Amino acid sequence: MPKSCTVKLGDRGVVLYGSQCLPLDGNANYHMNSFDTQSERDFYEFCRRQRWEAIKLGEADKAGVRTPDFLVRTETEYEFIAEVTEFESEPPLAPGEIRVRGHTLGNPLRAKLNAKKGQVRAYSDTMPTLIVVSGGFDHSAELEPISFDSALYGEMAITVSLPKDPTKTPIFSKEMHNAGRRFFGPGHNTSVSAVAALDGRPHVLRIYHNKYAKIALDPARISIGANRVKHFVKPDFTTGWIAVVGQ
Repeated sequence: MPKSCTVKLGDRGVVLYGSQCLPLDGNANYHMNSFDTQSERDFYEFCRRQRWEAIKLGEADKAGVRTPDFLVRTETEYEFIAEVTEFESEPPLAPGEIRVRGHTLGNPLRAKLNAKKGQVRAYSDTMPTLIVVSGGFDHSAELEPISFDSALYGEMAITVSLPKDPTKTPIFSKEMHNAGRRFFGPGHNTSVSAVAALDGRPHVLRIYHNKYAKIALDPARISIGANRVKHFVKPDFTTGWIAVVGQ
């Protein structure tokens, strides 16, 4: 592959603005300094180990168009766009120092996604899009399934009905359900097909699907199991994530 080229996405004639390939070394791998962040390096290496082609996209060369990080093509010739971000590690504690953090579950993750969703929007009418989030041990809680549940579909809550008669006992719903702020919805962020956590060493890619996506990411086209890719869907707002199996 030459040092710069235009990426052709199958036979669809899609234009990726700023799709210049970054420099390759003699072994047809990207130089590690071609990547802006550790999360980009980790995602590229993960794709390489799955025998997926991950093409690093350059900066946008057309005003007003934001460019995602990668075009990914799997062994089954399935293509999707990937934007990669990370929770930056905090500096080590000084001797005797104590660090306290507090936030609503899912809020830090939702903030990351809101900052990155524009990177994939221009391509969401053509192919699936994926936002990948990674982080170190100090942010491992942000990459747990319950954090993705709260960030994507809203914090878990119960419904309380207050009778007009103050002498009567309030009625609590029997089941918890998602409520409040959410990243995925029928009228917003449908340009994002799924969000994934890339964590652990060796890395595991856990993909959480958007039930409202304009173009869904197809689990059947991304092999499951031995290649360390896991898929999860949410059928309704009263259940947790359901693993996709048997594809």
